[in-house]
Amino acid sequence: MYDHHLYERYGKKAEEWLRIGPYDGFESDGEYFVFVPFHETEERWKEKWQWAYYLEQQGERALAQAVPTVSGDMMTTFAEEFYLLFRLPLIQKERDWNDEELGALALFHEKGRAISETVLDTYFSERWCHWWDVRLQQLEEWYKRVRKKRTQSSLDKFFMETFPYYVGRTENAIQWFKRKASSADWVHGVIAHHTFTPSTWLAVSEHCEYVKLPTDWLYDHPTRDIAEWLRHEENIKKMFDNLSLYEHIYPLTERSRHFLFGRLLFPYEYIHTIEETYQQEAMEDREGLEVKLQELWKKEPATLEKLAHFLRAYMPNEEDVPTWLFRPSM
Repeated sequence: MYDHHLYERYGKKAEEWLRIGPYDGFESDGEYFVFVPFHETEERWKEKWQWAYYLEQQGERALAQAVPTVSGDMMTTFAEEFYLLFRLPLIQKERDWNDEELGALALFHEKGRAISETVLDTYFSERWCHWWDVRLQQLEEWYKRVRKKRTQSSLDKFFMETFPYYVGRTENAIQWFKRKASSADWVHGVIAHHTFTPSTWLAVSEHCEYVKLPTDWLYDHPTRDIAEWLRHEENIKKMFDNLSLYEHIYPLTERSRHFLFGRLLFPYEYIHTIEETYQQEAMEDREGLEVKLQELWKKEPATLEKLAHFLRAYMPNEEDVPTWLFRPSM
């Protein structure tokens, strides 16, 4: 976004352009703003705006606030992409949640748990398994297409070598949920995130609360967020300390623990990165994606070890143990 576009569309002048999290932002008159790409419908945005209003009524203060254009539109276009502009409130921290991110997440989930009526938890697991299966089918089509290439790039060859293994991991995750489908609990879904990582909430200042973006949200089971945060945490002690803190605020049932483990079985990072790679084969950063995939492959033995440790420590009475998880390292 250029300065003249910013002034024409929002009547604002950028005193300084910044990078805030993964987004382009700027400072204007002592306030901070970010442009966030939005690829969903206007109806979906209205729903998320209503969720933000609901959370505000529940006491959530650190919410990004959408800013309309001078003509009253909520979205603008730039370089053939839709964007929303958000103002990021500067709210002094009441508690420093550094190293205790899941505690802050539990409070967020608690505020958003009554956004809808209770549902059977299989509503979430069946939806997950359906989308995992759809994604797997798409990757299998790419796999067949790449295998037929006369000349394969180093990334293509890596895909050929590793994909069958990750097919097995995905199928194990789906089977885990299918074996748990004989019973179900009535549960509250929560306002969750597409992919919750330690960098999802935006930090404007170390002294201010992390700001939540409504564009990140969807309605889902709380273990979706917990699993994605754990996936990025390599320190086992920090992982269990955060889980304990989360459950002190928002307790998880035995069924929810099953959901958490099932989400962790699914190799989200590999699947997502391969999708990025082959959905846009002309993209510039294919080399960077290849490096990321190779790093994931190198870390896979440690990932399996973490999963096995998690299962033993967090679900010690679980009888349905995936035996392959406890075989010697790859």
